Amino acid sequence: MTVKNRIYFFMCGAAFVLTNLITATVFAGDTGNEDSKIIWSCKKGYGTENVLWLVEWEAKSYVKVFDERIPARYTMDGLEKRWNWGLDKTDFTYDYAITLSPDRIAKYYDFTLSKDGTASHQAAYKCTKAISKTEAERRRKAAEKKRKEEEAARGAEAEEKARAVAEAAQRRIALQPMIDRYVPYIQKKVQRSWIRPPGSGSELSCTVEVRLIPGGEVIYAQIVRSSGNPAFDRSVESAVFKASPLPVSPDPEVMEQIRTLRFSFVPN
Repeated sequence: MTVKNRIYFFMCGAAFVLTNLITATVFAGDTGNEDSKIIWSCKKGYGTENVLWLVEWEAKSYVKVFDERIPARYTMDGLEKRWNWGLDKTDFTYDYAITLSPDRIAKYYDFTLSKDGTASHQAAYKCTKAISKTEAERRRKAAEKKRKEEEAARGAEAEEKARAVAEAAQRRIALQPMIDRYVPYIQKKVQRSWIRPPGSGSELSCTVEVRLIPGGEVIYAQIVRSSGNPAFDRSVESAVFKASPLPVSPDPEVMEQIRTLRFSFVPN
């Protein structure tokens, strides 16, 4: 089907009408290799809406103004892109052109307005490179795939942590009887190393936290519940260090569970 295309350009707030004198086929839809299509969307001056689109698409390049498409011959002149249309078959020159410079400024030319075939641009546009439908869909699918992978990874990590916590709890329950066996041994050895400070009553008691390294050597002892008698508390801490190394299990798992432990110290 052939039509005469009418193009509307907005300049300085007023519209001027440009009639395309060529007879051309209007594309009913884009068909071809979408991956090869490059689209530039352009705004007039400081406008916010796109009014012009320049499409590089192999032999099907075109210019789109609002909702009208105009088939155009796309060429490169150095770094400048150019869309020509309105071929004059008498001298094989084009009546209209839009150029796109490396700084992404598009300029529209109407050579029918000049007698010698030269013209200054009648309108200028600021353009940005758009992505094709194929590229947009590819990016959407890639983003969706990444999101699902990240969700799956987070879910797997959470499951692994929960499983590790549950297994550790079950293992500690299984080891607890063996752990409980060694606490009285440790208390007794500390008791034997303790020297009662003068003036401390038999009713005093405290809780001490002890940290051990493999082999039972004490590297830390601190009262976490005081007896109320500083001298008594210090005597218990001294007794813990004096009793080092403390009796511990040769089983590495049991030893790991009692590397930090708390126990009550009650004289006698």
